[in-house]
Amino acid sequence: MNTGGKTIYLVPKESKTDSDKGEKKEEKVKVANKTKKSIRNLILAFVVGLVSFLPAFIAMYYFGNIPMPDILASKTSFPVEDWNFLSDLIVSLTFAAFVLLAANAVAEEKNKWTNGISWSLICILFCWLVGYYGYFRKVEPQIINHQTVVYDPNPFSNQVPTYSLYLDKGEKSFWIDWKVGYNLDTWSNFHNYKYIYEDGSVVTIKERKVINLPNPGKDVKIRLESLSDNQVIYVYIKKI
Repeated sequence: MNTGGKTIYLVPKESKTDSDKGEKKEEKVKVANKTKKSIRNLILAFVVGLVSFLPAFIAMYYFGNIPMPDILASKTSFPVEDWNFLSDLIVSLTFAAFVLLAANAVAEEKNKWTNGISWSLICILFCWLVGYYGYFRKVEPQIINHQTVVYDPNPFSNQVPTYSLYLDKGEKSFWIDWKVGYNLDTWSNFHNYKYIYEDGSVVTIKERKVINLPNPGKDVKIRLESLSDNQVIYVYIKKI
């Protein structure tokens, strides 16, 4: 281009070719396919994980409950039913994870499940937690069945109980120190519970029978396990 002065050369603008447009479309298609594949992998992993999770959870719930650690039972107020649920949940999720990893290892299309494994386990965990704490675990007022309440007068009613325990069936108290030179007596509204010594010895209190506890002859620890729901157990420790 000549304007009367120096000659100026303008660089021609590059025009978009059909090949460039094709490449962009191809990239968009690849991204879309990758997203669809990730969603598919997540759904497949969730289905396989849930199918392997359910029988494991049912088996744990009915047959394989893990005992609650003593430190939780004695030093915290962590509910035993929550411990049973969470321990069963963790074991079942671990089993489902192993099944998914095994399926990924033998799959013809490698890494078919990998992108969905962690997310599927998180989804299962979230669903079960919401289900348990939001729906299944309804906290309702406890109603005592008065037909089964024992109305024996408390022979220790003139004493102040050292401990007052409110236990449902299967629940255990914290460990109680029983020292030499002290008497330990109990009374409850149902008379249906166990003494559990730290060495594993068990003495069962049932109905209205009077049972003399064996004198340990040394400082020991005991705990009480309720054999009935809505049971109140009073513990009286008095120096001889």
